[in-house]
Amino acid sequence: MLEAGANVNAKDENGNTALMEAAAWGRAIIVKFLVDSAGGDVNLTNREGFTALIKAAAGGHTDVVRYLTQVFGTDVNATTMFGDSAAALAAQYGHTDLAQYLVVECQAVLDTTKLRAAVDRRDDVARYLAEGGASRVNASNANFAIGGEHPNMVSRVAQDRRSAPSMDAWSSALAQAAVDGNVYGLRRIVGSSRVNVNVNATVHDGDTALMKAAGLGHLAVVRYLVAECGADVNIANYRGITALMRADTEEHLDIVRYLTRECGADVNATDSGEATILMRVAAKGRLAVVQCLVEDCGARVNAIDWYGETALLKAAGERHLDVVRYLAVKCGADVNTISSREVTALMEAASKGSIDVVRCLAEECRASVDVVNGSGTSAVMLAAQSGQLHVVRYLAVECRANVNATDKNGDTALLGAALQGHFDTARFLAGNCEADLDVTALTKAAARGCFYAVRFLVEERRVDTSATDISGATVLMTAAQHGHIHIVRYLVVTCKGDVNVADKYGDTPLTKASANGHFDVVRALLENTRSM
Repeated sequence: MLEAGANVNAKDENGNTALMEAAAWGRAIIVKFLVDSAGGDVNLTNREGFTALIKAAAGGHTDVVRYLTQVFGTDVNATTMFGDSAAALAAQYGHTDLAQYLVVECQAVLDTTKLRAAVDRRDDVARYLAEGGASRVNASNANFAIGGEHPNMVSRVAQDRRSAPSMDAWSSALAQAAVDGNVYGLRRIVGSSRVNVNVNATVHDGDTALMKAAGLGHLAVVRYLVAECGADVNIANYRGITALMRADTEEHLDIVRYLTRECGADVNATDSGEATILMRVAAKGRLAVVQCLVEDCGARVNAIDWYGETALLKAAGERHLDVVRYLAVKCGADVNTISSREVTALMEAASKGSIDVVRCLAEECRASVDVVNGSGTSAVMLAAQSGQLHVVRYLAVECRANVNATDKNGDTALLGAALQGHFDTARFLAGNCEADLDVTALTKAAARGCFYAVRFLVEERRVDTSATDISGATVLMTAAQHGHIHIVRYLVVTCKGDVNVADKYGDTPLTKASANGHFDVVRALLENTRSM
């Protein structure tokens, strides 16, 4: 296959190459051939970040691992998207010899907190690491030591020159203890006379120990870090996420109240997209948290983010009726705020087909159904464009929305539905609502190349194809001018359109097609003229 030109580094749908597959199954001979003879790339990764070496190590294939580590350029410290290295996975799956080989002979660096989970599962690996196997396992020693099974190891690791961790390692250990909810381990780290740990230090993902604990609901850890260690409750990671934002679930309301009431956490702080915690939880439909933030913490209900969206608009867009009703009815949130995407809460709900939210906003909150955005678009237009017939019916019949209103392009709700192929909605508007329909709609559909909309308007709504606009142009001229060959053929062959008709400037379909360089249309028009 390679002689026939097969790509040795080609990937399947999961991102795996032939080399990765061979390594995962321990096919040493194939691995060697793919690398030595075919030029297989040893450092390519699949979608989850696995290399051939990591796959071989996880499977315990010693011969493959030894071969790959001897190939020039193989990265022994590569990690998956989950933070696992070859050595960490070898340890996790009990391949002790491989773990030792990678750490000692290949000098693999094990500075990830992932190793703690591995050594917790394997006593033999844990014993090796605890005995100070190499200086390169320093962070892992620290994490292992705070696990609770070896309480005296914290001070030993701190004093052992061979394994003296860097401050980054201790920060990782601190974060891991916070993740585990291990107050005892935290006290040992912070209280060590030889370690001056910064409790506000961030780990690889930008989070502090406080953020980790808050996100996992470890109230005791949160209290310890804030009250006894002076952790900053308002510090944010690179995405603008604070500890308060991490504690955004119903299960962590005690942490939300503690951070805001007792610690001065800023309830209106914003992330990198200028969204507050209220907006974030409203978008997720977490009513209890929304109520707590508004009633107990003083969150601003009408604050807007980078996109001009409020908490109400976000809840409406995600169809969270209970949150919408609470914010709009109980809190008096502004129901007619228009975001930078030019939608109100009602428009957003209408376009998504959320009829319950639309009803709530229209009936209980008195949101205007005919308010338009900067483009002149209304809620019924958006619902029609999205094919939300049930919403269109409600707005048109029960709310008496203006179905004949036009946006800045002159488009109506009916035309919007037809252009998007939602003919059931278009039929309803034309038949039940008596929406206006004339040659203008047909001309617009032809200009945009919407063949099925043209056919619908001609065959079902009986729009006259020979009608002209103020310049005397027909629909056929418009289709020819824009080069829409399928519409041209339909109008000429099926509708018997006049190919020689001229507008008041003397232009015909043929001259318009020629002027705009549409050769296929020119040829079709001439062929049809000759046949006639």
